[in-house]
Amino acid sequence: MHHNKIPALALCLLLADRMDVAGLSLATAVSVTAAAGVLLIPTVRRYPGVLDRAFWLGLLKMAICTAIMSLVVFLVAALPWLAGLAVIILVIRALVKHRKKAKKAKETVD
Repeated sequence: MHHNKIPALALCLLLADRMDVAGLSLATAVSVTAAAGVLLIPTVRRYPGVLDRAFWLGLLKMAICTAIMSLVVFLVAALPWLAGLAVIILVIRALVKHRKKAKKAKETVD
């Protein structure tokens, strides 16, 4: 099982020189995805029904979430004020939720 670490390490060294920390994360993601693809072959041979509709639906959901997260990261990087706005919205939302809970708890006591 240790043979898959050598390509991952080589990829990390190659991309870390060119992309710094982002290269390490990209190399890790690529090597883990490749390893999962390689491991999928014996899994499908042993369990032929593993790639059913639920599998593909789950994969589609992950791809959609990844696209949304990538868009958010891109927007925050391009427009840094969006991050501050998001924090303000989350704080206001938490305060409103806390106020509702406190009001409900007070009504329960009375």
